Amino acid sequence: MQVKLNESMAKAQQLKRKIDQFKALELLESKTKDLPTFEARAVKKRLATATAPEIEKQFDRVLESVQAEAKKAEEEAETTLESEIDKIVDSEGD
Repeated sequence: MQVKLNESMAKAQQLKRKIDQFKALELLESKTKDLPTFEARAVKKRLATATAPEIEKQFDRVLESVQAEAKKAEEEAETTLESEIDKIVDSEGD
């Protein structure tokens, strides 16, 4: 009798973990559905193992971080492009 009870409790705990994981994934999908693809992927990657309450608590901070990194990368790319253009223009003047 005790063995069956223990088995049932273990199965119930496993089922609860799966439900919690599903809820977290569902919440993450709903929060990222309107984001640009790059941002959505980056946020999902960072919060992939988070629980639903952790996602609720951390989502805005993680999104801001991803957006700041994307902006910095874009600015660096623009600076590099401008530098390359300046080199080309300077070399044509010689």
